[in-house]
Amino acid sequence: MISLLRLAAPSEVRLKSPEKPGRFNVRQNNNCCPVPGRPDKRYFVTVGKRFLFIAIGLVVLLVAGYLILTFSLDSIVKSRVEQIGTEMTGTRVTVDSVSVSPFSGEGTVHGLRIANPVGYAQDSAMDIGNLFIRLDVRSILSDEIVVKEVRISNPVVYLEQKLPDNNLATIYSSIR
Repeated sequence: MISLLRLAAPSEVRLKSPEKPGRFNVRQNNNCCPVPGRPDKRYFVTVGKRFLFIAIGLVVLLVAGYLILTFSLDSIVKSRVEQIGTEMTGTRVTVDSVSVSPFSGEGTVHGLRIANPVGYAQDSAMDIGNLFIRLDVRSILSDEIVVKEVRISNPVVYLEQKLPDNNLATIYSSIR
């Protein structure tokens, strides 16, 4: 049986503990705050835990977004280079692989092939082993994209003449 001994303050009640005879438990009254106008300490613990969970959630979302962007960006760029290149040249454009670093503004295209137009004997008009591009990262969101460096390694160009044009002139006329 719990017996009331004394009331210390409106927010505090001392109760005799039934488990430990002779000891007292101090319990907060939930009807008012210990200090008028100031929230209870439990309020700050609850707010702190909520903030911690929200902060951890945001960090997890940012890390997941970074990983998804990093792993899928290369395949997205590869498919777009092939699609836009094919539309622009009027011939098939293929790429072996692409490596893009969005934060440094660097990218490498490996195995770029531009096929010959229909009617030419050779399979491809141009094979490029590696195409390295470095952009100014700040210019990507502007109207003008600033290219700092372009390096082409192992280029092979096949020029096939058919009067009055050649394969490269035909591809160039499609790009215009």
